[in-house]
Order: sequence, then structure tokens, then C-alpha cells
Amino acid sequence: MPAPDLLRFCKESADPDGALAGSVRALAARKDRYGRPAARETLPPLVRVCAASKFLAQLLAARPRLVDLLGSSRFPRRPTPLRTSGLSESGALARRLRRHKQAEVLRIALRDLTGLPFRK
Repeated sequence: MPAPDLLRFCKESADPDGALAGSVRALAARKDRYGRPAARETLPPLVRVCAASKFLAQLLAARPRLVDLLGSSRFPRRPTPLRTSGLSESGALARRLRRHKQAEVLRIALRDLTGLPFRK
């Protein structure tokens, strides 16, 4: 991942310092988890989200899989499907619901930050 691109996006953001700190943590967590850097198309939405919210930046560092969703053009446009089939244990269902909620909060925030309209 080219560092100059990340720095440029952060510099152009609403909170350059917050964007850089959050983005670096999320990208490092993603690389540690998957052994390779995130795709370049994740940078603009990642920086935008990290500049806007420390909470979401922390969420992205804690759940590096969400970083990959930011690079998908479909992610902000469609709700994430909730799959609960095969979950018989209440703890497993609670974890699935919590992860689903986190992804949806991120998706809604991204929609808001990019100016996408909300459905009625």
C-alpha cells in the first residue's frame, strides 16, 4: 500500500491526525490478520471514516475484516444479510448479532459520510 496515497488522503480529510492514526491502526491490524496489505480502493473510505469517528476507527482496528468491506462498492449501498441458520447456542447468536450490528453501523456511517441517500 503506497504510503504517499494514505498521507495525501489523510491530509485532505476533515481530521488529518485522527484519520492517519485510525487508518494506520486498522491497516496494521488487517495486515497482521491476513498477512497482506489491504487493497488500495479501501483507502479513501477508510480515511473518511477514521477522520469522522474514533469509535469506528477503533472498531476497524478490532475487526480488520471490516476494512475489506470498505473497498466494496456494494457495501454502502446494500444492507449486510444476517445469517443465523445453524446457530443453536445463544452465545453464538449473540456474537453474530453483535458483529452484524457493527457492520451495519459502519455501513450507515459510510453512507452518511459519502452523501448517499437513505431509503424511505
